[in-house]
Amino acid sequence: MNIAQKRYTFSTFDDNISNDYTVIDIETTGIGPRHRIVEIAGVKFSNNKIVDVFDTYVDPGMPIPPYATAIHGIRDADVADAPTIKEIMPYFCKFIGNSDVVGHNVRFDLDFLVRSGMDIDLSNRHIFDTLYLSRRYVKDAPNHKLETMIRWFNINTDKRHRAKDDSIATGELFLKLYNIAKNS
Repeated sequence: MNIAQKRYTFSTFDDNISNDYTVIDIETTGIGPRHRIVEIAGVKFSNNKIVDVFDTYVDPGMPIPPYATAIHGIRDADVADAPTIKEIMPYFCKFIGNSDVVGHNVRFDLDFLVRSGMDIDLSNRHIFDTLYLSRRYVKDAPNHKLETMIRWFNINTDKRHRAKDDSIATGELFLKLYNIAKNS
């Protein structure tokens, strides 16, 4: 089944969880369907430890608007010599392989990735959304944005709104939420 034909079904910690999962994140030129990816990352975890990282700039084929640069700091000059998403996508799909997928507000990332040519079957794996999970397990937080959850759990991160660093932080958040669920 083509991923674009399937609605995403998010898993909970009640499901049988694999020890192997890939945390994904992207940075974009904006949030609408006409916008494009400028950075893509995946961080592969096995037994709750980082075992591999995929991270690259992407040439979006359009100028990066100043408001987007203000958020993630990626400029046109940064992506000028980067590969296109069509060039990157086969390698990214291979990187994800058959692992479960984790992301914060992961529907946003998956929708962008599907529009950009990702065509992998996610029906036989778990998709975990740490936004959903944080809402379920962290009731007293002021909100459940990744930034808030990073502060809430004192997760160290080098940069915010960069795909690799957000993937690593989301992976750590996932582990903290799993421990809360396991001990509740």
